Order: sequence, then C-alpha cells, then structure tokens
Amino acid sequence: MDKPTLTIAAGAVGSGFLTGYLLNKFSTATVGGFTLPLVNNTYGRILYQVGIPVAGAMLVKKYSPNLAKGMILGGVIAAIQSGLAIAMGGSGTVAAASEYLSNVAPVGGLPPGYSAVDTFGSIYSSEPAFAGSAWGN
Repeated sequence: MDKPTLTIAAGAVGSGFLTGYLLNKFSTATVGGFTLPLVNNTYGRILYQVGIPVAGAMLVKKYSPNLAKGMILGGVIAAIQSGLAIAMGGSGTVAAASEYLSNVAPVGGLPPGYSAVDTFGSIYSSEPAFAGSAWGN
C-alpha cells in the first residue's frame, strides 16, 4: 500500500465518522438551540451524507487532494448505502461506527441458584464418544 491509497482510504473512513458525528450532534437542539434543517428527514440525511464530505473536501483539497478524493468517495458510498436501505424498506439511516461501539446491551444476570459446575458436571462422567478400540487401545 502506498501513501496516496492510504490517504484516500483515510478520507473515505474519516468522512463517515465526521458526518455521523455532525448529524448526531446537530439532530436535536442541544447546541445553542441550533439544529440542521431537514436532519430528521430521510432524504435530508442523504443530502447531508453527501454534502458534508463534499464541503470538507473543498476545504482540504488544497492541502491534500487524495484526502479530498477519499472524502467524496466516502460521502457517495454512504449515500448509496442509505438509498439501498430506503429501497429495501428501511429508514435510510446508516448507523455510524460509534453506534456499534457505544450501544452495548448489558448481559442479564443468571437465575438464582444457577451453577455451571452442577449443570455441566455430568459431561465428564458420561460415556466416552469413541470405543477404546478406536484409539488402538
């Protein structure tokens, strides 16, 4: 892998993180009462998924053209994913990576009196899977 290819990949992945962060941050009026218009509209989110990376690419194109290419590529990929989700009957929102990492449901407790040793203890006392002659004994 050469540096330009890695820079394009970083732009594609980074634009997804940046877009997800901004859409989650400004989807409700928590930051000074400001929300992005159409952020709760399915097609508005698709516009933002393309528009935010394109705006970012315009800002960084002078410093890193490959990063800008990656950002545009990442925005197009996110828009295609959302379009496919809508076509298949979904909501059109693609979960950001932070959604997968932060929303972990806790494991429920074990019932009172449960003991794995008692439950699985009989495994060791069961009949062997193979006859002794199968192993040359």
